[in-house]
Amino acid sequence: MSNEISLYDLDKAFSRMLDEFPKERQKLVESAGEKMYQGVILNIEKDTGEGSGNLKKSVQKKIGSGGGYAAIRPDRGIAPHTHLVENGHEVVARGKSKKNLKRTKKRVVSTKGKSFGEGSAEWVNGKFMYRNALTKLKRELYHDAEDMRERLVKDSFG
Repeated sequence: MSNEISLYDLDKAFSRMLDEFPKERQKLVESAGEKMYQGVILNIEKDTGEGSGNLKKSVQKKIGSGGGYAAIRPDRGIAPHTHLVENGHEVVARGKSKKNLKRTKKRVVSTKGKSFGEGSAEWVNGKFMYRNALTKLKRELYHDAEDMRERLVKDSFG
């Protein structure tokens, strides 16, 4: 007996692998989306003192048709302030109503003349709930993709 493989057998093995790839990719993308979603939720719970729960309620998971992508993003209709919490922001006239403020190019001035803009405002650091979840999962997602590839090759080529 020889360990040689015929061209016909090789063609069948490649065809089998190509048939299985879309289903495996879909599973991989769904798994990655779920891990990212859970990571963002965990970061919100751990890093913010958010009381209403709107940051968590706003986290949306979208899986592309055919499993081409997974996106985790905030629904700004539920939590329009997400970008401020994620990236950080200047404190502008805490407790002042917006109608009492006028905007200039680099600063915000209350109608009573107090400046809250560049150089005089307090900066609130971002919590990076989305970015940190991706950074933390990047290596794990890479290994999941490698495992999928190894499984496909093993199942197709024995």
